[in-house]
Amino acid sequence: QESDGDFRNRIKISLNTNAIAVLSAIKASVEQVSGVIGSYCYDNYDSSAVIIDSLSVPAHSLLVVVDGGDDQEIANAIYAKKTAGTGYVAKENEAGYTVVEKDVIDEAYGTTYKVRFVRPILTDVDIVVNVARKSYSGDNLEQAVKNALITFANGGNPEVDGIVIGGSLSPFEIGAAISSELPDVFVTSVSVGAHGQSVSPATMTFGSIHKANILEQNITVNITEN
Repeated sequence: QESDGDFRNRIKISLNTNAIAVLSAIKASVEQVSGVIGSYCYDNYDSSAVIIDSLSVPAHSLLVVVDGGDDQEIANAIYAKKTAGTGYVAKENEAGYTVVEKDVIDEAYGTTYKVRFVRPILTDVDIVVNVARKSYSGDNLEQAVKNALITFANGGNPEVDGIVIGGSLSPFEIGAAISSELPDVFVTSVSVGAHGQSVSPATMTFGSIHKANILEQNITVNITEN
């Protein structure tokens, strides 16, 4: 006979498995919305609130963080895959996050529901890249390197993972992104850091609701001729 402890563990595992399936469906639905660069989803299936990056996620509620895309289309995509009775983070929060709230009409019943999701906090970063021209024959190597980094930041380089919400910013990945687009160029070093602060070859890490933000004006490219 199953003990009370075993029963509780089985239910917890079942809830966790179902939560993972729902999150995968929501994430896939959201990332199909035009203009969405990435998302982060968390399902608090527990009976008490949890704190994610200083933001309270109430019991039995969803935290969906989305970068890019149209607000209404994102809300529609979330509602299409969420389970009944699941809540969201509060509209107002002391952590200072931007919580978007949109009305969604249930097509089956004509009922209007509110859907909330969060926009990530973008952290501007400085990047210093040292490259050797080697056999590169283009007119503007500096701009080519910057273009490669912007493509990388927007997830447009299929050879390397782009920057994701809650992810890290790796100088190694930056170098790989440049090399994949500019194979005739040799990347000698890459350093990164928060904008206006010192840079280093160390990988930067970010909170679950934060994302590195690469802007062209914050990229420095130093070029040697051999």
